[in-house]
Amino acid sequence: MFLGVKREIMNEKIALIKSNARLLQSSTDKSFYENLESLLTVNQVETILKMPKEKQAAEFVKFLDERWQRIRGTALCYTLAPNHHVNKLCIDIAREIEHLPEINEMTERKGLYFLLMTSLVKFTDIYGNNIHSLNLHQFILSDGEHTIIPLKKCLKQATISDDGVLRHLFEINGEYPKLSDNEIRRLQQHSTVVNQTYQAVLRFNLFRLHGDHLSAKLNRLASSITLQERRTMQRKHLMSLFCNFMNIGLNYPNLKKIRYVNFTPS
Repeated sequence: MFLGVKREIMNEKIALIKSNARLLQSSTDKSFYENLESLLTVNQVETILKMPKEKQAAEFVKFLDERWQRIRGTALCYTLAPNHHVNKLCIDIAREIEHLPEINEMTERKGLYFLLMTSLVKFTDIYGNNIHSLNLHQFILSDGEHTIIPLKKCLKQATISDDGVLRHLFEINGEYPKLSDNEIRRLQQHSTVVNQTYQAVLRFNLFRLHGDHLSAKLNRLASSITLQERRTMQRKHLMSLFCNFMNIGLNYPNLKKIRYVNFTPS
């Protein structure tokens, strides 16, 4: 059953949307599209609200999916226009469809964002943080709208990584690839603050990784060591530690005896 929505309040929101959608007076293609989409959305909502209550939840789930297919990749995307009056209406509907648990209790592909943006497939980032720990204005979507790009964490990670590259924090095909040119462009266009932060990250990484100071030179040296070379160095280090440990055991018979007892199955 579709719970919690008061019909009077919903009707007021729908009436406001209709009054703002001046289709015939639109002077740009963008305004025309937005008004057309707004009218289509409210008409669908009105139709569902006239259905029996026991059918409304399932119908609203289908409606949200259909609407996402219309607006994904456009200026009406939830992450680009979270305060748009029609988007807010759909967010209210999604919140009422089911009683959503606390963020830390949500399971795979459950929650508000998966109802609104049905193309999303990833649930937690590399640090184990739930996608719902972020507000809509705090992330952008990846190419294809399959995962999110947390703006603050992505920029911060670039300032401490070995290469300074902006990377995804949600796994994609078993990897955490770097952001595409289109994704970086969307990041820059998100807001003035985000773009200024991005430019500051570029300047900081230029100094940190390519400057003439000792720290930058050490960073370049570390980056030049290949993964295979690092593994070889790790193996040599572990072998050295093992040999040193064995020498200690040979020089101190009592320690050797204790080690033998501890590692002997009972």
